[in-house]
Amino acid sequence: MTNDKTIEATVVGFLDSTEIPYEVVGIDPDFADTAEFCEKYDFPLENSANTIIVASKKKPKRSLLQLYEPLTGSM
Repeated sequence: MTNDKTIEATVVGFLDSTEIPYEVVGIDPDFADTAEFCEKYDFPLENSANTIIVASKKKPKRSLLQLYEPLTGSM
């Protein structure tokens, strides 16, 4: 089974390879709700999005990432 540190290292490694600026923000899971997160960590709601990741367990392994903008409802 893949652990959180392995997933984090994989994502950070990929982001580093893109040379796109990014920031990793450690959060308290009690503030994972978008509105609560924005308030606690001082992020404007209009700059936020929720990410949904779906991954298959069977081969061929496939995954899908969907971004959802809470203010517009756009996917």
